[in-house]
Amino acid sequence: MKKIIFPFLLLSTSLIVAQYRPVTDEDKHIIFSSRIEALSLKLQTKEDCTTEECKNEKDRLQKKIAQLETQKKNLKITNENATTDTITENWKSEFRYHLLNGRSLRENLNNSHVYYPSIPNDPSLPEETFESFYTPENYTSSYLNKYSLLYNKVLQSSSSERNSVLKQAGDLMSFEEKITFLNHVGQKLQSRWDQRRLDATIQLKKEAFSALPCDLLLDNLNNSNSDLGICRDIMACMSSIMAKLGHDKDYFFPILYSNDSSFHTILTVVDPDNPQNIYNLSYEDQSVQKNIHGIKALMQHYFPEINSLNFRMYNWNGQLEMTLPSQLKLFLNNTMEIDNTMLYDPLVFEEYNFLSRQKNLKDNKKLNVFLTEFASGDWVGGVSLFNRKNRNVLIKNTSSILKSDRVFGISGLFRKSLRNAFHYQYVNTLNSGQSHDTGQGYINYHHILDYSHILNEKTTISAFGNFAAAGIVGVTSSKYFSKEEREELKVTGDVDLNFSLGAKINYLTLPNLDFTFKTYSGYSLGIKNLSSLTVATVSVNFLALESEFKYATKGPIKVQLSGLGVFRKYGDVFRTRTQITYDTDKWRRYVRGSYQLPLGTENILLWMPGGAGELLSVGIGEQFKSKSSYTSLSIDLFYTQRNFNGTKIHSSNVGVFVNL
Repeated sequence: MKKIIFPFLLLSTSLIVAQYRPVTDEDKHIIFSSRIEALSLKLQTKEDCTTEECKNEKDRLQKKIAQLETQKKNLKITNENATTDTITENWKSEFRYHLLNGRSLRENLNNSHVYYPSIPNDPSLPEETFESFYTPENYTSSYLNKYSLLYNKVLQSSSSERNSVLKQAGDLMSFEEKITFLNHVGQKLQSRWDQRRLDATIQLKKEAFSALPCDLLLDNLNNSNSDLGICRDIMACMSSIMAKLGHDKDYFFPILYSNDSSFHTILTVVDPDNPQNIYNLSYEDQSVQKNIHGIKALMQHYFPEINSLNFRMYNWNGQLEMTLPSQLKLFLNNTMEIDNTMLYDPLVFEEYNFLSRQKNLKDNKKLNVFLTEFASGDWVGGVSLFNRKNRNVLIKNTSSILKSDRVFGISGLFRKSLRNAFHYQYVNTLNSGQSHDTGQGYINYHHILDYSHILNEKTTISAFGNFAAAGIVGVTSSKYFSKEEREELKVTGDVDLNFSLGAKINYLTLPNLDFTFKTYSGYSLGIKNLSSLTVATVSVNFLALESEFKYATKGPIKVQLSGLGVFRKYGDVFRTRTQITYDTDKWRRYVRGSYQLPLGTENILLWMPGGAGELLSVGIGEQFKSKSSYTSLSIDLFYTQRNFNGTKIHSSNVGVFVNL
């Protein structure tokens, strides 16, 4: 079947395709004409370019246009003007608008349709025949309604038939066609957005906390004019459809987070043939991240993650898989001297440049003033005030010690966000730019308990636990720059509950050589079911095995060597790290290096902490002492090189920390 149909019909199901008439030369003339028009528009944008890459692109476009012109001349048609006129001025202006706003063009004929932010659904189109589908008079609507034909077929099928229709369609669709069809379905489902369900959720009413199956949402579109479903229901439905289209279930996830105005859910999808490309789908909108690794890969463009402490990752069936920290939470915890690696993931690291000045106050209180820029381009500045209390209790009549380390802190900060087409590659979105000014308040409580027992003069065993509870509230003033500018003022926030448990053994092999082995795992409290938001559950985020050697010479040099294995459902990793420190009375200098290697090649997601692929990192730092303690100035420089899917990625970070 796949060999005997023309390529541009591949989006329809095999059941539909088998019944339709052959494509005529008139039909081909329309396709060639529209393609020439599209490529000519793209060529116009390259007229003034001077780079070698741009010149090569101009040559390629000119050759492609000439090739299509030749193919068009060889067609046998009776009325050329009639077919050309069907490409209307309205279509041209719409296409030009999206082209100039960064929309990518397909480079071969079988994928030469235009991506629309909203593809119209024309119920008058024939269901069982293509007799009028490819006539010149209907070209403008019909050519853009290939997704609508499949959409109508899905809608009018029973629940049992729907799976078969989607499977047959998925077998014929490329990855890009699948996600574009999902955008089409998302737009239709959003048109029935249920404000009452959202209000009931905010008011914690019982009726809001029930699951809405995907079939129920689709049947409602076909048989009713009533509103049904909000973002979490719609993204769960889109995820279910993606599974039925045959996409690998380990490469797409609904993700819940807090944005500038409320909680929102998006569908994040990995291109299996190009796993460095991550697509974020939100109803009819689609953006793509390329070669961005670690937590920063989850930064959102259309609904930015301004007030989010976590990203809750659900599977294709709407069940909670794991919870990942946001850059905002990691940074704010750093300003309070909290170790993120023990709670959230051993591979999280500072993926931002920052300036920080800390002042020691009375009663173990500290004040930290900071400024940073996140990977999204957002600027964050503010102040943290925190109090650390340490207590060691010797258990009577034993060789055991209970250690307690508590941190309580608050932060006030201002965040400036600019999200627009100049920063990001938009595939299709209704808004070309956004600006968000946010005032935020953050509160955090972190507690470590460590029970240690001394077996002998060389060996100590320990059991330990970390617990963290945090919350944030933000007031955001947003401006949206689109065809109609608008401003909004909204309040939202997020909460966070995490803990980790572990055990370790410490062995003093030589007077100056210390060996430690520990194992620990991290957990988060979350909501099990995405659509119903019911049943609290604990997600397991990681399991870590770590060994470390520390060697101190009789002089000023200290050496640390460690090996770490991190095991997660979506990306097992091994990392080795070395640090050499040189101490004097006035300063401390260090050099560190690490190498990270994925264990296995499957199910490695770019947005997991540490990212994917091989990673080499080197860093240098210097700390100037004041009054025999490290309280003056610290400067850290880091450089990383990552190799993933044949692509090398380089990055660097700098941190300046002042402590008075």
